[in-house]
Amino acid sequence: MENLQHQEANGFDSEAVIGKHLRLFLLMNTARQYRVLRDSVISETPERREPGWIANEVVRKLLDGIAFSEPVVREIQSFLHQPEDPTLAEISAGDSPLMGAVVGPIDRLLVARVSDLLSKEESLALDFLVLLQLVLMVLPREVVDDFGHLRLDDLRKQIDTVPMTLKLLERAPIYERSLKALERLGGACRERLVADYEPLVRSIARRHSRLLDLCTNSRMSPDDLRQVGLIGLLRAIDSFDIRRGFRFATYARPAIENEINDFIRRSLHPVAMPREVATELSRVSHLESKLRQDLGRNEVDRELCDVMGMSWEKFQSIRYAFQPARSLDEPLGEETDITLADTIVDPSADTEETVCTAMMCQRLHEALQALPDRDRYVLELRFGLRGNREFTFDELGRELGITRQAVHKTVGRALEKLRNPDLGLVGEEASAWE
Repeated sequence: MENLQHQEANGFDSEAVIGKHLRLFLLMNTARQYRVLRDSVISETPERREPGWIANEVVRKLLDGIAFSEPVVREIQSFLHQPEDPTLAEISAGDSPLMGAVVGPIDRLLVARVSDLLSKEESLALDFLVLLQLVLMVLPREVVDDFGHLRLDDLRKQIDTVPMTLKLLERAPIYERSLKALERLGGACRERLVADYEPLVRSIARRHSRLLDLCTNSRMSPDDLRQVGLIGLLRAIDSFDIRRGFRFATYARPAIENEINDFIRRSLHPVAMPREVATELSRVSHLESKLRQDLGRNEVDRELCDVMGMSWEKFQSIRYAFQPARSLDEPLGEETDITLADTIVDPSADTEETVCTAMMCQRLHEALQALPDRDRYVLELRFGLRGNREFTFDELGRELGITRQAVHKTVGRALEKLRNPDLGLVGEEASAWE
């Protein structure tokens, strides 16, 4: 935060440019840059994971970057009419002219001069200046206290010397605590931005919910749309570039609306449709709402077709695609258990065979109920009528405590009773269970 104190004194109106959250965005971007440096250190030497050693390497990379930027720093100092050979403390102080020049929107003349110096395109020069700003902001204040007296030329010469290396290693735990605090502060800034812009997400979600209910008779909870809109807000926060010079709300609104519209399109149309069809559906929804208000009635299909300038057949096909999906388990009425799936014909099913099988099972069940309990129990186990596997004669003998031959006679006697015409089974049906 200290690095931003010079903005107002330097004439930079942060409220007019990107809103009141400039400091939050800068701190969040600074924490993100630290994570990038940390991850690069870990990827380069995966065998070294000590926190103190990682912090030491991050600080060394930061100092290398500042020392490497000495020609650019001199050019910036010359542009600002400042001494061209500053110390590390002079360029990294929060009220330094250099920090005021690279924080927020950067002067185009400065970008052009740096571009000429580096012999690069202006876009690359601008990226270099932004990177320099982030490096200066990530640099822990303790490092500036230790080495702030060094000028950039001296810093470049001493950075690989033994005394400075030992000093960096000795102070690594302190640097680590400072960098961890910066990372936590970046996360807190991100949460603050989400909380401050949540009313914008809630307003957009309510408006889309009302339009959806009016145009398609499909109800979606504003809370569900708000949760989806927060995803778009998070993406906008992570990708927002403060160099663009406009308010964050202007940038975030399209991202939130696109996320909500994609969710609505996926919910209403589970089957993927071509993008041009989705565009036509959105146009139909917008024009239909406007015509209903202008004409004062709901039936506006003919007028809508004329306004869109398409044939009635094509309009009907688009209307058909606009219908919301229905569940097969949806009841057909409030007083019935019949579902939509029950009314769909299965062309591969053999209706006659299915009915015959169901009738035979019903007659068999009635016939078994007429048998004595022991005979019915033996048949059910032997032929798996209880939903279990079929028992062998030996297993039935152990279950009933009788011999295998006795079980065989019991089964035969029970089947003979099933052949009794009074039980309702014909000969073929009874013999099917032998």
